[in-house]
Amino acid sequence: MLKRVLVTGGFGFIGQHTLAPLIERGYDVHVTTLQSHASSQEKITVHSIDLLDCNKHLALMKQIRPTHLLHTAWYTENGKFWDAVENVYWLKASISLAEAFYTEGGQRILGLGTCAEYDWNEGVCVEGKTAENPSSLYGKVKKSAYECLNALAQSKSRNLAWARIFFPYGPGEAKNRLIPYVIANLLQGNHANCTHGNQIRDFLHVSDMGHALAAVLDSEVTGAINIGSGSPVKIREIVTRIAQKLDGETLVKFGSIPEPPHSPAKILANIDKLKNEVGWTPTLPLDEGLSSTISWWRNLEMMNLIRGE
Repeated sequence: MLKRVLVTGGFGFIGQHTLAPLIERGYDVHVTTLQSHASSQEKITVHSIDLLDCNKHLALMKQIRPTHLLHTAWYTENGKFWDAVENVYWLKASISLAEAFYTEGGQRILGLGTCAEYDWNEGVCVEGKTAENPSSLYGKVKKSAYECLNALAQSKSRNLAWARIFFPYGPGEAKNRLIPYVIANLLQGNHANCTHGNQIRDFLHVSDMGHALAAVLDSEVTGAINIGSGSPVKIREIVTRIAQKLDGETLVKFGSIPEPPHSPAKILANIDKLKNEVGWTPTLPLDEGLSSTISWWRNLEMMNLIRGE
């Protein structure tokens, strides 16, 4: 049976890392992008489209006729997305996209949710057990998107999975996020100002995340599913490891900035469903993932110097 997947946001931080794993699994891969984008992979077909224009969705699906939809596109500008009205626009677009997908014979959707759909006060997040009580507009709208898309899938006798991602890191992450911020400052010999760093989080390298999403899409698992490492690590440990690799331990200033209001002490994914029902487990150790991320940023810095940026 032909497997043709449409990946929205396929050149984004997470989406781009799903493409090679999907090809390896035998998918004919199509990608949407807002602007013209040349792919380095010959087996990928690129479609330029503004997905917020719902009037274009049916024509897109008629052209591609995908059997699968991996919906990663959303408004994700760092520091702004938590309470941006654009979340509401993407909810509307996501429902329209799913309707067009089913109209043209689509069978399975995997949507990208967030760990922010959970009540973070509970620490360890378990699908179907941990309370879903998002505090941000982003989390609330993502939760609504899951409920709406799941109801739509059931009405069409189709199945849907919803990947609740935790804390991805790696090459291409927004430069003002924690790990890129620390790496960039230490590479330049600047101080890296941090909170106390005792918060526990669940980090997963974005390459592993791409493979996990491909595995979930290619399975028959439905409903919400956590995508994380399942391994707790303190932010202080992450930052310290980076500093040790860059000989910049004296440049890290723990406690120099206040902890954000209402920052939970612990956010950890229970990944039993991912391991037991999908059959996937993380493969890249944290130390190796941090080293590859540092190398990527170092190479980018060198290229910027060569270009005079």
